[in-house]
Order: sequence, then C-alpha cells, then structure tokens
Amino acid sequence: MYSARRRSSCLWRSRVPFRALQAQFNGKDLLAKYKPELLATNNANQRQNDYTNNQEKPEVAAASDAKQSQQQEMKPDEWMRKLLSSEDSGVGLSGSNDPIVDFIVQAFSMLMMLAVNIDRKSEDEQREMISEMVFSRNIDLKPFLPSMKQCSLTLADNNRFVLDADNGTVQVHRSLTDDEMRRLSVTLGNSALTNEAKKLRIAGMVNSIVVSEQASQNFEQGMEQQQSRDVSMHR
Repeated sequence: MYSARRRSSCLWRSRVPFRALQAQFNGKDLLAKYKPELLATNNANQRQNDYTNNQEKPEVAAASDAKQSQQQEMKPDEWMRKLLSSEDSGVGLSGSNDPIVDFIVQAFSMLMMLAVNIDRKSEDEQREMISEMVFSRNIDLKPFLPSMKQCSLTLADNNRFVLDADNGTVQVHRSLTDDEMRRLSVTLGNSALTNEAKKLRIAGMVNSIVVSEQASQNFEQGMEQQQSRDVSMHR
C-alpha cells in the first residue's frame, strides 16, 4: 500500500502544452522516455496543418489571376457590356428582344459612360464605378448638378427611370415621362455633342423637372391657404 506521501506525489498535470505534460511517481517523470517521439509527431502534424491552411490550390489561384487579368485588359465600355449581359452577371438588362427594354438599357448604358467620364478617372476607377452602377441600377447625377443636395436616376424593376432629387427646398421622386425619356435618349445619342454639352443638357432637363415640381407644390400650398382663409371668413 502506498503511503499518503507517495499517493500525493503521483500527479497528472492536464490542459498544458505537451512539453509540460508530466506523470510523476516518487519524483520520477514516467513519460520522459516517450516525449521525444511524441513531440516529433506533434510537430510534424502541426507543420502539415500550417502548410494546408496557408497554401491556395494552384487551379483556384490560376483561375483568380486569369479573371483579374481579363478584367484589367477590358476597356470600361467592354466591361459594362459584359456586366449587362445576363449570362455573365445575372443582372438581366440586355438580350431581352424587347425594343422598349433595349431602348431603356441603351440610354442607361450611355448615361453610365457619360457619368464615369466626367472627372477623367482612370480605367480601373471607371470599371469599379460601372460595376457599382450596374448592380445597384442607380446612376449618381450629382456631379452633373453640384448645387443639388442629392440627385440620381434609378432603373426600376418596371424598366422606368425614377428621378430622386433634392435641391434643399423641394424633393422630387417620380418616374420620367415618355417625353423626358426621349429627350434624354436624343441627348445621349447625339454624336455632335461633347460630353460637357450632354452633361449641361441633362442638368438643364433635371433642373426643369425640379423647378416644375416646386412650382406645382407652391401652387397647391397657395390653394390650400386660400381655401383656409375662405373657410375662416364664412364662420
């Protein structure tokens, strides 16, 4: 029978690194002769795990590099056409065989290219902007109208352009009329106009819409105030 002193000297130290693991009896480490072999195995397994975690599969890396290289070789307009095709991106804005939808998509495409060419951005920056506009279906027009607090055109699910504008006094949120769409398309497709001239015409059209909306709201407010005064007078 072991003495109390001997029983208390037999200790297992757990939840510690392998180098610190001990099983002692009367002051002797019972695992000492096994440690070198087990430690070597443990280190080999760790190296293999590190290699597996840190290495990318060659075919995955090659495919990623090829895709990035292909994107960088594309001109911004080529990149836009690629994104617009349903086969490549699932956006579904081209190849509809519907003349009305094709008309809208063509205007959307030309407006995108005009927007990315305003500030003489690099081709990488243009491709990045095009990707964002295609997937959001939204074109920021604030560079066309710096005085606006907010201004953008969104291609809605019903393939209508929706104008969102805020000049600090009046807010506009409505679809463009057929006439406004035709004016926009004619401006964008006019090869005799410079980009700057197209920008000014589009800005003028948007300003006209906002001013008209403001006049309409002012008229309605005036009518409501007049009606209130009439009611007060008859009391």
